[in-house]
Amino acid sequence: MSLAARAVWFGRDRPEYFGMLHQVEGRPPAERGVVICASLGAEGLVAYRSFGHLAERLREAGTPALRFDYAGTGDSDGDFRQPQMLRRWLDSLSDAVAFLRQEAGVSHVSLVGLRFGATLATLHAAERSGIASLALWAPVAKGRPFIRELQARASIARTWRPPQPPEDDAFGHLQAVGFEFTPETQEDIKGIDLTQLGSRPAERALVIPHDDLGETDPLASRLVALGTMVDCVPIHGSSHFLLEQDVLKVMPSAEAIDRIATWLEADTSWPSVPTESLRVAVSDHLAVQHASRWSREEVDAHPLTERAVRMGIDERLFGILSEPVAERGGHDGYAVLLLNSGGIPRVGPGRLYTDLARLWASLGIRVLRLDLGGIGDSGVAPGFREHSPYSSGVVAEVATAAEWLTVEQGSRGAVAMGMCSGAYQAFQAALAGVPLAGCVLINPIVFHWDEYARGDGGTASTARLLRFSLSRIDRWAMVFRGKVPLRAHLRHVGRLLWASGRARLKGALRGRGRGISGEPDLARELRSINDRGVDCFIVFAAQEAGMRYLRTHAGAALRSLGATAGLRVLELPGGDHIFSPPAARARLVEAVTRYLLGRFADAEPRVAGADPRSG
Repeated sequence: MSLAARAVWFGRDRPEYFGMLHQVEGRPPAERGVVICASLGAEGLVAYRSFGHLAERLREAGTPALRFDYAGTGDSDGDFRQPQMLRRWLDSLSDAVAFLRQEAGVSHVSLVGLRFGATLATLHAAERSGIASLALWAPVAKGRPFIRELQARASIARTWRPPQPPEDDAFGHLQAVGFEFTPETQEDIKGIDLTQLGSRPAERALVIPHDDLGETDPLASRLVALGTMVDCVPIHGSSHFLLEQDVLKVMPSAEAIDRIATWLEADTSWPSVPTESLRVAVSDHLAVQHASRWSREEVDAHPLTERAVRMGIDERLFGILSEPVAERGGHDGYAVLLLNSGGIPRVGPGRLYTDLARLWASLGIRVLRLDLGGIGDSGVAPGFREHSPYSSGVVAEVATAAEWLTVEQGSRGAVAMGMCSGAYQAFQAALAGVPLAGCVLINPIVFHWDEYARGDGGTASTARLLRFSLSRIDRWAMVFRGKVPLRAHLRHVGRLLWASGRARLKGALRGRGRGISGEPDLARELRSINDRGVDCFIVFAAQEAGMRYLRTHAGAALRSLGATAGLRVLELPGGDHIFSPPAARARLVEAVTRYLLGRFADAEPRVAGADPRSG
């Protein structure tokens, strides 16, 4: 990933949409630019890094490219749960096109879209003139089946989620991997039918159909009927990643990305079409008027600002810094450092990190949501690879960010926080002696990477994964259709069976006072962190495997350290691994917010590195 991309906010009324502009500075303006339209929810998160590579390839070929976040998503302003979201998504796309014309000086614009992003691209091109061409990857032609698909995914997710409290509902909202679609937005999406388009959206189009459609893509057929020159290119396996909910398990098809880039590079004949003269405001920061409810009472929330920052050697690490407005005084308080959950970019699962950062900044706490090396928009450290959140090199990156917050930004100290792998890295940073004031660990699966790599993340974890793999109707259907090799799927299930048995054996041995040689002593490590004066707050959803793991491996330490101010473990009712149910997420937000305000705002925390028993 290039470090030359420019981070900006833009919008016709005010700068509110976040974008990354990939453009070679110093060159004469190109004739054509490309706007990349991500999909919604988890699909957009999975493809985030891959679309960054696509934008870089276009930039190197001399074509400016813009990646951006729709209203209420990613690093843009707004809330995904607001009304009229379909219209707002289309408006943000219109502003993105206007921004690219304005900043890059291009006269022609092509749109690239994945799934629902391809749908929005087609709707925009049909509504407004001036789009040179479309590249559509697995486009959603009809909204009603798309909503049914999301409902099916939500139903599957509920089958392997622990039982939830009866009051935990989303008030009719559709839950899809941490994202909410309001009833109004669902109805708006259901009304979409691109097979009934009445006007030609562009002169040329590339369509990479969903694997289930092949060359019978209904949108491609409609575009041909409207007079568009369509290249329909089925690529076997190009849609497999859409079935996964884990960014680390599978990446988008490199072949599909390459085919899109090659097609755009060969697309050099652009029609002369009238364009809009829309002007947008541009800024290097976002001003947010944020009044959040994080408990039963209203809080004293204030405006905040956000800006993109880079740090480290060659400014390789990228992040978004949320800060209280200057009128609230200096920024010499404690800062929170949010670490990626798996391969998900800095916005977090279901945009949780963005919501947390803005809430806490509105309460006076500076927050940096950081992309670790090879994730989101951060470069890869030499000797490491992309999407490696459990990499041993992450501790050094946490140290770099903590130092940047304290030395360069003047914060009193840093609190490292993360979910899943982010919790693991926060723990490892504290253990390695990174100068932290505290660490907040949300649903850590394990505390040592070798156990995770072997699949030994505790009996409950492997058993849950085994049940999930055996019950996945969509995966077995793909096996029977020949789209997933039977041998590969059985090999995966076999590995889980072996891991589950090994985890059960380890638990039995520990229960008899024995163990497996060479394993770290988690209880001793927790005491070591506590002795250095680093606060540790560990939060689990109900029935999380990590809670059982912690009790099994460090039960004595929990009992002895629980009486101190430096260690607290909390198990919240309901929820799942990413706290996607709204009520469970609200409980998480309230618990962690109260902890931060109590330990690092209203009270004086212990000083990292000091002996808590002295003085």
